[in-house]
Amino acid sequence: MKTRIVCCFFILLFSFGTIFCTIGFAGQKSREDEKTISPFGRHENRYRQLFHSLTEKGVDPERIRTIFSSDKAKKIDMTPVERMAERVISPYRWRKRSRAELMAVAERIVEHLRRYEKEYDALEERYRVNREIGAAILYKETALGEFDNWRHHAFPVLNSILGFMEMPEDEAKKKRIERIVGTAGKSLEGLILYCERNGIDILKRDFPSSFAGAIGIPQFMPMYMDYAVPASSTVPDLSIMADAILSLGNIFEKKFDWPGYMDLSRLEKIDEIREAYAVFDEQKGVSFCMSKHLDGYPLRPFVNASDRFPHLEYIGGYCKSVMQYNFSSAYTLDVFQFAYYAHRIRSSSE
Repeated sequence: MKTRIVCCFFILLFSFGTIFCTIGFAGQKSREDEKTISPFGRHENRYRQLFHSLTEKGVDPERIRTIFSSDKAKKIDMTPVERMAERVISPYRWRKRSRAELMAVAERIVEHLRRYEKEYDALEERYRVNREIGAAILYKETALGEFDNWRHHAFPVLNSILGFMEMPEDEAKKKRIERIVGTAGKSLEGLILYCERNGIDILKRDFPSSFAGAIGIPQFMPMYMDYAVPASSTVPDLSIMADAILSLGNIFEKKFDWPGYMDLSRLEKIDEIREAYAVFDEQKGVSFCMSKHLDGYPLRPFVNASDRFPHLEYIGGYCKSVMQYNFSSAYTLDVFQFAYYAHRIRSSSE
């Protein structure tokens, strides 16, 4: 009897031990599954969030580990980290352009429009984005594709920002750095997803970029790569002008709330508007059309503060769309000015 009791006791003890060991190993496995591989051994939480999001969107965890334990993932590019730690965009120096300067740029844009007439026809027909607006944006971004001396690559740029950008103690600066780090994480995710969905090996393919990680002729941030569309091939290539033109239209229609075809004749006072805004811009906390900064603080829009010019409300609607692409009033007014003069040349030649 005693022997039977002792045997039962040991059987129960063994059973409970097995259960606890199983639970323990399961917990350990769970912790291992959650463990991330920060290529630089820094900011593990940022990579944990990135890995979780990639997994949720269908990327195999082993593939993620392979990418971020690779030699490519350990390449460091400190230029974006150092430049973005402080404000990298110096205050815009407003300068009145001579008529000769404006016409030279406009004629260059018109010649470009003639060369890619078929692609710009498609831009207007599919996306209702004026060809002059599209070309003016590409001129501002990369001089219509002629500036292509990119010294950086998107993956190392974004990965280095995620791994090395530190948060400042100053609350105002902290909001800005949080936005930069957040954009880097989203763009790194977007680039990986783009490659996975299009059968591109990100460990073998480089994406030449600006120091901020922007790619190709239209300078898409990688978090927007899903908006890239091909003109003829199956996989879009933003270094090809035809793809750049159509991709620009696609992102403006589907992401940036483009209001539709713009009546460019309403920009007839654009020179005076640009000069008036240059004076307005000497104040702090202002914008041409936006009421809130990317970092959340309020802005005073010029379109609401002036009644000197016709069509400001109309122009402001298009301004809000362009400023989602590049949050700069000066950039947007340059786009409108170049587009207007290109439109005038084209109208006079028809």
